[in-house]
Amino acid sequence: IFNANYGLFIAAADGVTFQPNPLSHVNPDHLAYFKFVGRILGKAIADGQLLDARFTRSFYKHILGRPVTHHDMEAIDPEYYKNLVQILEFPLDVLGLDLTFSAERSEFGRLETVDLVE
Repeated sequence: IFNANYGLFIAAADGVTFQPNPLSHVNPDHLAYFKFVGRILGKAIADGQLLDARFTRSFYKHILGRPVTHHDMEAIDPEYYKNLVQILEFPLDVLGLDLTFSAERSEFGRLETVDLVE
């Protein structure tokens, strides 16, 4: 299930926990595979079987319908979390940053800027 060749999950920065791979959509059947994984995990839990499956805290919170906060990002990307905390703690004019509400993502070597607000 967690084999990188399947492209469903990627390891978080801690190298121990996993989260859904944002590039899983390259497989047209990725949603069916995620549904299958969910059923396997649900069956194991119902049967009291322990699985060697450790997900990130933010993924567990998402599954449970709880809000994901910026503190949950620390396990996924410590550098991003550190920068986010720095931005939240300091007045923006002191930082001297030209901040926009956009994010850059890399898909197969191509960098794309995505606006987070319209």
